[in-house]
Amino acid sequence: KLQTGTLRLAVGDLSYRINMHGKGEFGMLARSFNNMAENLKSAYNELKEWSDKLSNRVDEKTAELENVHKGMLHVEKMASLGKMAASVAHELNNPIAGIVTYAKLLEKKITKQLQPSADREKIMNELELIRSESMRCGNIVRNLLAFARGTSPNFEKFDLEQIINKGLEIIQHHMELAGVSAEKKINLLEKGVEGDPDQILQALIALLVNAVEAMPNGGKLLISVETIIPDENEFIIKIQDTGVGIPEDIRDKIFEPFFSTKKDKKGVGLGLPVVYGIVQRHKGKIWVDSKPHEGSTFYIRLPIKQESLNSGGIKELLDEKE
Repeated sequence: KLQTGTLRLAVGDLSYRINMHGKGEFGMLARSFNNMAENLKSAYNELKEWSDKLSNRVDEKTAELENVHKGMLHVEKMASLGKMAASVAHELNNPIAGIVTYAKLLEKKITKQLQPSADREKIMNELELIRSESMRCGNIVRNLLAFARGTSPNFEKFDLEQIINKGLEIIQHHMELAGVSAEKKINLLEKGVEGDPDQILQALIALLVNAVEAMPNGGKLLISVETIIPDENEFIIKIQDTGVGIPEDIRDKIFEPFFSTKKDKKGVGLGLPVVYGIVQRHKGKIWVDSKPHEGSTFYIRLPIKQESLNSGGIKELLDEKE
């Protein structure tokens, strides 16, 4: 029996026990063997448990490192794109302004020198088209500069709920036309937060407009705010829609300049990059959770109290590059 128990233990059967109850030396040896087997089994289980925990921790840390690496690559890409965007915007600004000015001058000359006719009306319409399209290019340039060199935020304490109410009020007509209803849930431990209210409003309006446009056949828009527990110096804003959703293969690109999911070609692809820059300048994070045909949820995580009054976001990154 002792020999069989030893062989079973040797092949890894740590549950095997020797059934000997004698009081002699063999009985004592059997009991010692069983105690040793029990201790080996406990030690094995403990080692296995620690190994599983270590494996899980390694997987968690690997995932965290991958996320950090992706974040660093994204910031690096945004900084490079921002620098390029600033250069392009400056180069385009003057010729666009010239086109707009000369279009206005020609309109005035034609109004004074040509008599009303079908030809004059056609020429005036074409000049108006040139002027309006040039103005649209000018808006793109301004958005480029806003993305690349966004102004430093003027931090102050403000009521976030008032800013949200103002944003909903501004897009109210847009929601009515699209048949979208809005719901608001505010659960902040502190009523006041620190930040630039104008920039936060700008970011919220851009996200709210995108949410409404993602529901062309109507839907529900939910904006909620809550303090993050146990870290009470952070809060999170969620903007959720029941729209068309964002495919997984393009989800990582939506914060890049000139990338747009709008098929009507009205979208330039600068709204979300500007939002990203605002969040960065507030030392926050923004991400999205979305599934096609199931809607999207944008998350903005921000500190309640800002550590510094001077924050440059993308601008700081560009300055470091230079």
